[in-house]
Amino acid sequence: MNYTDYLKRWRQAGLIDESTVAAIHAFETRDAAVEKDDRPSLVEAILYLGIVVVAVGVFSLLAENWEELQSPARIAAVAVPGLLAIVLGFALRATGDRPFVRGGHVAWMLAVVFAFGTTLVAFHEWGSSDDDRNGLLAGGFIALSLALALWAASGSVPQILALAGAIFAFGQSLGAWPDDYSTAIAGTSALIGGGIAVALTEFGVFSHRRVAAPIFALVLAAGAYESGIDGSLAWAETMAFITAAILMGLGLVRSNFGYLSVGVGLAFLSLVTLMFEYFESNLGAPVALIISGALLVASVLALIPLRRVLAARHHG
Repeated sequence: MNYTDYLKRWRQAGLIDESTVAAIHAFETRDAAVEKDDRPSLVEAILYLGIVVVAVGVFSLLAENWEELQSPARIAAVAVPGLLAIVLGFALRATGDRPFVRGGHVAWMLAVVFAFGTTLVAFHEWGSSDDDRNGLLAGGFIALSLALALWAASGSVPQILALAGAIFAFGQSLGAWPDDYSTAIAGTSALIGGGIAVALTEFGVFSHRRVAAPIFALVLAAGAYESGIDGSLAWAETMAFITAAILMGLGLVRSNFGYLSVGVGLAFLSLVTLMFEYFESNLGAPVALIISGALLVASVLALIPLRRVLAARHHG
């Protein structure tokens, strides 16, 4: 039975009047139209495919002819597609059709990548050819700034993905600033940026919380893990476990399985790294692998009751 059958029965039983039936029918019809409009269409799929094909074509063309291009041509070859992606995004958004609007957001996401590449190429061509640290830092900053601006303009899921990638890329560019690449600086920067993004998500600044929460949590977790991977910071290895505990606790408090999954994954990865770093000589690699596998199985089994608790809280 669909809702019209129930409405008919309730009307015949005298539980609701005709005006209520009409109002419910109008509401359900409107929601059905919105839901249908939100579904990806064939036209939207072709649009995405076209954007990807153009991006791959540009990359292939540059890879094959890069050495033959002069400096201005190299910069233009990366900058022009980025500018066109921004213009295309505005044009598609102006149509007002949801499939095209989403396509415009994807074009903007690619524009952030092109902005980073354009800055890096410009610094490499017109700056010091043997030191790209300035270009990496400037590229990371410009990509992050553009991602923030485009997110402010739309707040869509692709812009959240672009912003998360820009935060992580900016952290890596900071790590490249010393003479020797520092995973401690890169990871700590991503940790701070991801932590701020998670906090802003929880305060409702970022929309699409179901997507934003696990995406920014991944940036936070990646930064926490990377900061301690070389052992140069004594507190960084502990910070990975603390971050994992915070994410798991946040997942339980906020009934968010994304936080919980990322936290468990970070805890598992940190435990495996710790085991191979400090105990492999005593246990041997095979035993360490067995214990690691057991930890992985245990983490999955632990998620089952926790997921039920989250589901009960969500429905309760």
